[in-house]
Amino acid sequence: MNSPVDEIKSRLDIVEVIKQYTQLKQVGVNWKALCPFHSEKTPSFIVSPEKQVWHCFGCGAGGDLFTFIEQVENVDFVEALRILAQQANVELKDFSKQEQSQRNRLLDLHCQAADFWHQRLFSETGESARNYLKKRGISKDTVITWQIGYALESWDSLFNFLKKKGYQEREIISAGLVVTGERAGRIYDRFRDRVIFPLRDHNGQVVGFSARTLGQDSQAAKYINSPQTLIYDKSRLVFGLDKAKAAIKAQGKVVLVEGQLDVISSHQAGIEHVVASSGTALTKEQLTLLKRYTDVLVAAFDQDSAGIKALERSIWLALQQGFTVQVAVLPIGEDPDSLIQKDVDHWRTTIVRAENYIEYYFHQVEKNYDLQSVQGKKQAAKVILGVLAQLPDKVEQAVYLQKLSGLLHVSDEVLKQALPQTSASVKQINQTPRFSLTQLSSQEQWLRRAERLLACLLAEPEQIGLAVEEMPENIWQEGSAKNLYRALISFYTNHSQADSNQGKSKFVFDWYKQFEQAVIASGDKKLVDFMTTVKMLSDDLLANEVQIDRETHSQLKALKRRWLQDRISGLQDRLANSNNEDLLIELNKLIQQLAKLDKN
Repeated sequence: MNSPVDEIKSRLDIVEVIKQYTQLKQVGVNWKALCPFHSEKTPSFIVSPEKQVWHCFGCGAGGDLFTFIEQVENVDFVEALRILAQQANVELKDFSKQEQSQRNRLLDLHCQAADFWHQRLFSETGESARNYLKKRGISKDTVITWQIGYALESWDSLFNFLKKKGYQEREIISAGLVVTGERAGRIYDRFRDRVIFPLRDHNGQVVGFSARTLGQDSQAAKYINSPQTLIYDKSRLVFGLDKAKAAIKAQGKVVLVEGQLDVISSHQAGIEHVVASSGTALTKEQLTLLKRYTDVLVAAFDQDSAGIKALERSIWLALQQGFTVQVAVLPIGEDPDSLIQKDVDHWRTTIVRAENYIEYYFHQVEKNYDLQSVQGKKQAAKVILGVLAQLPDKVEQAVYLQKLSGLLHVSDEVLKQALPQTSASVKQINQTPRFSLTQLSSQEQWLRRAERLLACLLAEPEQIGLAVEEMPENIWQEGSAKNLYRALISFYTNHSQADSNQGKSKFVFDWYKQFEQAVIASGDKKLVDFMTTVKMLSDDLLANEVQIDRETHSQLKALKRRWLQDRISGLQDRLANSNNEDLLIELNKLIQQLAKLDKN
């Protein structure tokens, strides 16, 4: 019988799993993306469907399905196993003891609570909640899909239910589902006489609840949410994302709204790429999560003062995270939910007609300022110049300066002169530090370059002769890279003559298969794993064959330069305490070699 790990791997494709977290594009036989674990401009994250492994040739991270989930979700192996088992529909009987961690107990407890409240909604006591949902246009199918529930007007119905299920009092308290009263020993349900909306993480696990009051008490908060717990952090949760992921990827954009009913009503209407920020101001963590699925964000907030303030804050935060930002302008006094109830096509059209955020600001100043007066022009210029000062593209900035000039009937030269004064007072966008090779340690830099050179040699074995000629073997540091290089030279020397008349394509591909079998037969698992990683990069290079020759020469030069610099530095240290003439002659030769290398 297969282990749960083997069973999960047999049912899940690594490409489909990783696609849930980052935008993969097929390049040759593999898939490629910007690495989700470090910031980079050029994709270096590669997934091999054949080997069911992934590797980033920028930061060096890599592994299989489980290591990816561990790193991207920041969880241990047991939790990664649980997440993937849920996706693969695999039961984890053999891991029941390991699953008794506090986190997993809380997840199970929340699942029980959600089911309890959902059942109460369809009981006789849930009539008022059902009537409320019906009035809001929420169908029974939608209620079931979102597992909407009802918390009884009772002090301890949930508490007693969970205790009967075997949960300890301290566990129920730590889940935030009950509150400890002022009187010693008094514990009561946090949510009472409220419609319950389960809050799910992007994997679909219930981690908290939002509860809407049904009572007439004007002093009671309309909505109350679960407190922060081990499994619930409102700054990291995007409401509806678990159900919207596929639609977001299909549409190439995400629509961000304010309320949970806005999301639910939109999904019910068939517009499913809609999510909400879960009752909190939009956060960097939420945007990071959304960036896994798209880099286009459409903000659709209410057009009251609070909504506009939240919208403007969200625009700049999203721009800082690298999103293309559009604004869907709602009619005054409407939110998505109310608009859907009146005219769902109007809501659909509002999304389709979403405008670039700069155009939104232009429309706002036209609507809110008297552009015939000097004061109105000054106010409008201040707003728009504040926006334009943050544009990194000078051409785009110039285009909008001309538009502002036409709108205000003020020379664009005058506006341009005012721009630096505004720029100094605003925060620039796109300040996220980018990853580069220079951020790696010296040893890591060497290994990344060695990997790229070896990938070139696998992709184009004819380059091996050039490598032998240009690189003394003592350039190679001990380890898997050097062992693979030696194996390549040995195998190439023994097979290239026999295969030379069979054509380039056959030589490249058939040769590698034979070489791979020879390495596997050596029994060196570490070398086999390293070869598999390098082959992924080699496949990527084959998809861009014109780059192979240039890449080979570039990495040969970089590695040789590093080797010469290290030898020169070592000789200089030795000569500091010696007048050895032979060392001085050798030093001069190396310096000349380095100068010649740099000149070429």
